[in-house]
Amino acid sequence: MPSDCESDRYVDAPCGPGTELSKLLKRFGIEPTPTCTCRAKAAEMDAWGPDECSKPERIEEVVSVMREEAKARGLPFFDAAARLLVKRAIHNARKAEARRAKEAQKPPLTE
Repeated sequence: MPSDCESDRYVDAPCGPGTELSKLLKRFGIEPTPTCTCRAKAAEMDAWGPDECSKPERIEEVVSVMREEAKARGLPFFDAAARLLVKRAIHNARKAEARRAKEAQKPPLTE
């Protein structure tokens, strides 16, 4: 099933590593609160794109934000698990980007 940013219906929907990380965290029941910086960091990650997010310093920056937010919420936190989630989000964003590029190359359907 394509994600929101892979569908023609959601051409202007946010796409990228931040969006993908948000989806992964939501699977664990972790969603943005009105006072957290989650949405802003996700938007920043989307703007950076997969290549910039893959840089070790960017991964550590995101993990640091996740660590602070987990502490504020009283949730357990493991750096290694957070790094894996960030890397999975980057991988998922690259896959989605490749699918969008492939879809863009398809000729339009004719009736």
